[in-house]
Amino acid sequence: MDDVQRALHRPAEEEARRSAQWERAFIIGAALPAPPLAEFMTLETMLRRVIYDKGNDRIIVLPESDHAGHRALVLAPNAFTEAYRASGEMRGERWVPYVGQWQRAPTRIITEATALAIGRGRFIFDMEGRRAVNLWTQRHRQEPPLAQQALWRQKAGLFFEHIRFLIPDEQQCGRFLDWLAHCEQRPQVLPHHGYLMVTETFGVGRNWLAAVLARVWSGEVAMSLDLQALVTGNFNGRISGKRLAVVDEVWVEASRNGASRWAIEAKLRGIVTEETRTINPKYGREHTEFNVLRWLLFTNHWDALPMPKGDRRFDVISNPTVPRPEAYYAELYAALADPDFIAAVALELAQRDVRGFQPGARPPESEAKLRVIAATTPELEKDVVALMNDWQSSVAAASDVCDALGKELVADARRQFGHAMSKLSEQEPLRMMINKDRETVYLLRGRTAPDNVEAIRKAVKDYRAAQWFKDLVKF
Repeated sequence: MDDVQRALHRPAEEEARRSAQWERAFIIGAALPAPPLAEFMTLETMLRRVIYDKGNDRIIVLPESDHAGHRALVLAPNAFTEAYRASGEMRGERWVPYVGQWQRAPTRIITEATALAIGRGRFIFDMEGRRAVNLWTQRHRQEPPLAQQALWRQKAGLFFEHIRFLIPDEQQCGRFLDWLAHCEQRPQVLPHHGYLMVTETFGVGRNWLAAVLARVWSGEVAMSLDLQALVTGNFNGRISGKRLAVVDEVWVEASRNGASRWAIEAKLRGIVTEETRTINPKYGREHTEFNVLRWLLFTNHWDALPMPKGDRRFDVISNPTVPRPEAYYAELYAALADPDFIAAVALELAQRDVRGFQPGARPPESEAKLRVIAATTPELEKDVVALMNDWQSSVAAASDVCDALGKELVADARRQFGHAMSKLSEQEPLRMMINKDRETVYLLRGRTAPDNVEAIRKAVKDYRAAQWFKDLVKF
């Protein structure tokens, strides 16, 4: 489906509404409010809250509370000196700034580096083994006064009721809520899978779900992420320091440089589970981060994201196809402006029991997932799999498989063929001469293959002489 066809499926007014909603959520998810600079800081406070990063010659000012959720400030030395020029005391007739005393104090805190590591402590060792100060600060989840506890549970109930609407299957709904709660409680432990939600209907309320999460983890959600640009482009600064990425309309297509949809999907699988990643922002210095990014993908098309059989990276959910009444959504969006509602949802996620959640578990092959796999599997690949089910040898030369399929492969079809055969093979294909022709030979998975080149050549010649092979290629 091309861009024009996809656009025709989305009315203009729906596009405008979604755009306004996402713009607000985008801003909230992308940036944390900066902690204010204290007008005055005592020497004792400086020694506790101010750190010198000697590896980068910069000053780190920690938030007043280790549970404020604010990131630490990073200042150049001259900016720090200027900001706290008024912090000092008169000694006789001379003003003595505390900054100078802090700089000379043997007890001041010095690190070799700075890091941004969600879920980890204030001081860590970075990927190069250097002692680093972590700019990330834990969020304190506020509990309501006793008299308001019932009201908060009622407010949070709106969120969980909507999740149950989006995910009617009780077990699947429970797993998704555990996944969200795990993201809140143990963000540093990356699950091996994300979520793909599919419905052919607009307006069921998935954007609202993402808008709530952008507020629960403000500053740590990459909203409306362009997945195609991220995977095929050179810059990935938008996912720096984020615990959740939301893609509001997935559509993976072959890139302009010739990479197939399957090559792009394979790269995405690596991005989902890599332990660390190099961040290359469009503006700024390249650096390395621990990967804690979870993925929440939305689409209206079953064939939007190529998904191989046996995929371990995404749990697929089929969302409802009939929206609820307009008044229901009016209530949902009104709740976004209520700070107590967001705080109540965050507290519920923080207190949910996730002891049974297994971050490394393989997502189930639900009916929805099998539908995505079927919709995104090229017909050529399906033909290859069907043919190999009838193939009676442990080896297969590419030219013979193509003859049996009755196809001459060029361009993207050749890549699809190679992708399909590689999934059915024990190892990379072998290149060898057989009867004066250069052949690409695959050793098929689950079969006893010859263990040397001459035996492989003989196996190819043997099946070419067999009646079963002649029957396959004669039509």
